[in-house]
Amino acid sequence: MLKFAAIATTLAMTTPAVAAEPVPPTVLPPALAWSGASEKLVAPAGDPWITPAEAAGFRTTPRFDEMRSWLEHLDKASPLISVASFGKTGEGRDLLMVRASKGSAGKPVVLVQAGIHSGEIDGKDAGLMLLRDIAMRGKQDLLDRVDLVFVPILNIDGHERASPGTSSTCAGQTPKALRATRATSISTVTTRSSTRPKCAPSSLCCSGWIPCFT
Repeated sequence: MLKFAAIATTLAMTTPAVAAEPVPPTVLPPALAWSGASEKLVAPAGDPWITPAEAAGFRTTPRFDEMRSWLEHLDKASPLISVASFGKTGEGRDLLMVRASKGSAGKPVVLVQAGIHSGEIDGKDAGLMLLRDIAMRGKQDLLDRVDLVFVPILNIDGHERASPGTSSTCAGQTPKALRATRATSISTVTTRSSTRPKCAPSSLCCSGWIPCFT
């Protein structure tokens, strides 16, 4: 018992010092310089439909509330875009889906899910750019033969736990979110199937947004 008490006392004394140490932003080597044709897709500063990530030079990614506000603004501005909830996360947040459609029935539906691992979130920011280009930049012809259903963040609760100390092995924006959250029950491929939100494709199917197959 005395030995256990001594160990506990030692841990209590040393933990604050460890916690106070600054967390390195990454353990990865510096990113290489890059340029390519896709840079032409980035909206310039001052564009009324610039996405939050573009406005930040892709150094940060928007939190859930900011992303939702941007999407709802796009929804109000374009008849091609509809935003809705298809369920709740373990912490009570709305699971959001965005439908891009010209309204014709019987088309195949392309389902895109981003943020399954919420610390790997580039798909969310790219998806917002694509929705903007469909609704406001003349790319509505992409919807001539298909409808698009986009889930911008599947693991929302993990996404909202962003901090400088998480996902330090991933390059990209800061702060980074948790890549997986078992305890908060969101839908990540690294959790057991019973902890997923029953799961996004089947939830979207039940809500009538994508076809159901048996």
